[in-house]
Amino acid sequence: MAQAVQTSAMLSKELSKDALVLRLNGDWAIEHVAQIEKELLEIGGDRVQRVSIDSSKLKSLDLSAAWLLKRRLNKMEEQGAKLEF
Repeated sequence: MAQAVQTSAMLSKELSKDALVLRLNGDWAIEHVAQIEKELLEIGGDRVQRVSIDSSKLKSLDLSAAWLLKRRLNKMEEQGAKLEF
């Protein structure tokens, strides 16, 4: 059974037994980089086997926000998580 971990304007996180679902919301753009970076750094991930990315509610994604997301996802992969898009 999944439990909601945290929801914000930019990112919703749902954690189940072995998976973390990240739901990207709104405009991921340079104007919001500080908030996006803060929220990405708060993601656990050292205990999850799978990370699923849901971008169905994402309005826009610019290069600066995409780079932050990619950097965080790379770190989670290094910790053993498998990524799903």
